[in-house]
Amino acid sequence: MKFLSWGFFTLTFWTLIFFALVFFTLWLNYEEVSQSVFLIGNPIDTKEDIGKNLEQLISASKLISAKDYFGFYISYYNNFVLILSAIIGLFGISSFFYLKRKNDENMRDIENKTREEVKKFLADKEVEIKKIIKEVAKEYSENNSITEIEAIKNQLDKLTREIEEIKTLGCKDLEIPFKE
Repeated sequence: MKFLSWGFFTLTFWTLIFFALVFFTLWLNYEEVSQSVFLIGNPIDTKEDIGKNLEQLISASKLISAKDYFGFYISYYNNFVLILSAIIGLFGISSFFYLKRKNDENMRDIENKTREEVKKFLADKEVEIKKIIKEVAKEYSENNSITEIEAIKNQLDKLTREIEEIKTLGCKDLEIPFKE
């Protein structure tokens, strides 16, 4: 804590004493300084009619009236606010179009990436689906072929019995075209 040394306190003390003396002397001479008014290098006697002096200075265009002074400043700040509002408006409009374009680009990117991911997913799943379809078709065809073969065998047995019945009834020269 070097800044809290005795040297720091001494410097602070003498600085305060100096400023106190300066302000005291200014206070003593305040009335003398405030009574002498200088405007654009010309001394003015303030003990005369102030209104008359002000009107003369305003008519000579050496002084601006308070109304004109505040009118200039108000119009300046009105213009300043108008320009800032226009800049903010232009910034807002340009930001809107930029964000709209950026949003459209992002949406297109999202759609393209989604399509690619769906295609990849379906391509991966297509192989699995084809395998499943082949297995189901194979099982179905095996089951159907077995049942069809059994149905054909049943029909063949039925036909052979009918032929044998016909033979037993009196047609002995009939041959059975197929035998197991």
